[in-house]
Amino acid sequence: MSTLCTQATSFSTANGNPQSKCAETPVHTPSTGSSAKAVFEKLGKTITQFFVIRYNQRIDRQAFKNVLALDDRMLKDIGVSRQDVKWASRLPLSEDAAIKLEQIARRRKY
Repeated sequence: MSTLCTQATSFSTANGNPQSKCAETPVHTPSTGSSAKAVFEKLGKTITQFFVIRYNQRIDRQAFKNVLALDDRMLKDIGVSRQDVKWASRLPLSEDAAIKLEQIARRRKY
């Protein structure tokens, strides 16, 4: 617990020396050790989640190599072309390429 000077008043002593008096208000300050630890734990979890998500996105994107291995007849049955798969495999990892391919296939069916 620390204090904060909330109201200072100046006055002169009997011998004429100026002095000030402070009205102190108690202020609760959290322990820096525990709050810093909590911040770093949260930061660590956030960074871990980021890398797990990116890793899974890379694995999903590599699965397109298997789709490219299919022959053109099978790709046509799915409703996409080889060019569609190549295009989707070059999308940024932040976009779900499988959903984009599904949208293309649905548009071609109807």
